[in-house]
Amino acid sequence: MKNQIHHIPSNGEQVLLYWINKDQNFVLTNGGEYFVHKNLKGFLVRELDSFITGEVLAFKDINDLKNEDLHQKLLKVKLVNGILSKIITILSKIEDIQLKILNKKKFVLKTNYVISLDKIKEFAGENYFKSILDKIWGNKKQLQEWNDLFKIELIEKLKSTELKNKLKNKHLYLPIDTRFFTDQFKWDLLTAITKNNNLEEILEGVLIKSDNYQGLNLIKKKWINKINLIYIDPPFNTGSKDFPYKNDYLESSWLTSIYNGLVKAKEILNKEGNIFVRIDNTGNHFIRFLLDQVFGKSNFRNEIIINKTKAKRQIKKPFIQQTESLFFYSMTKDYFFNQ
Repeated sequence: MKNQIHHIPSNGEQVLLYWINKDQNFVLTNGGEYFVHKNLKGFLVRELDSFITGEVLAFKDINDLKNEDLHQKLLKVKLVNGILSKIITILSKIEDIQLKILNKKKFVLKTNYVISLDKIKEFAGENYFKSILDKIWGNKKQLQEWNDLFKIELIEKLKSTELKNKLKNKHLYLPIDTRFFTDQFKWDLLTAITKNNNLEEILEGVLIKSDNYQGLNLIKKKWINKINLIYIDPPFNTGSKDFPYKNDYLESSWLTSIYNGLVKAKEILNKEGNIFVRIDNTGNHFIRFLLDQVFGKSNFRNEIIINKTKAKRQIKKPFIQQTESLFFYSMTKDYFFNQ
């Protein structure tokens, strides 16, 4: 079966493990969490066949049946199969609609751009750059962000006309964020920058604020087989409430969510691509298992141990959790790092 996982422990006896949620998508909404099966009809048809063979026909007793009893058995099989097949058809249609909704590319609600002042000058030209400087220096939200991020206090200094020209030249490396400006300013800026440049070529990065699965689904078409390196730091599922995100999933939900994300991530990696996954001892055995499933055991490269605290004398029970694991897998043996 597709969901059978063969495990051979040290005693040599083969054990079959069944991962029930492997063929499902985990969905988290404001109303709760649930699974959407990737092929519910196929799964239920296989289960129905197994049920009819093992429970209805009961092959272990079939050799002892008389002809009339066998006829009754076959009529029962036909009846059970007919009723349950109709139920399966109805359920699978409903589930297929859910799956289409899940996989439908979501709308991009808002797009903004971060670009440094010197790049505006380079790509849009000296004249355009000079024409927007007063709007930039006069935007208090932008000035406040510079202060918050870089500890650069400009609001008071810019009140002095005498200092303006010096400051403008000194801080050309600062980035502006178009979210602090009007839409008209943003589109005028993009028009000026792309007059003689291809926006895709001059962008140095893309930051997507999204659900992990939906974000990967969105970029798949554009970046399929093009990414060289992926680093992920998923929720460790420790149950702690100290994080601004959910960290107490059921293990089945957590496993399925990460598995689906890894499958999507693999689709955008190129043949020389690598993936690094960080996890602590709460789930490192699960993550290693998932990575083996998605990328293959032969593509495991290393487990890098990260020491997150200074070494201390261990006097507490249980011992202090001092390290985390960074699992390194590649697409093939021809993995590559930029030097």
